[in-house]
Amino acid sequence: MRITYGDAHRFETELVSTVIGNLKHGKAPDINGLSAEHVYCCHPSISLLLTKFFNWMMLYSYILAGFTYNYFVPIAKRMFGISNPSV
Repeated sequence: MRITYGDAHRFETELVSTVIGNLKHGKAPDINGLSAEHVYCCHPSISLLLTKFFNWMMLYSYILAGFTYNYFVPIAKRMFGISNPSV
């Protein structure tokens, strides 16, 4: 049984544009090498394309397999007053 989403769960181009504008720059790229700068410096029509893409995913209740790939890079942090010789 498919769950249908109404207009309350639709993405709007203005929202996607705002999120793209608020992305933090200088962060590590994803597994495909894309970073926030790639989306931010892209043609302005990327907001419209991403909006249509996200609404399509909501409409068909389908998430592409590529969205499930991620990785974590552990970063050792020093604690105050304690030195870690293994780092």
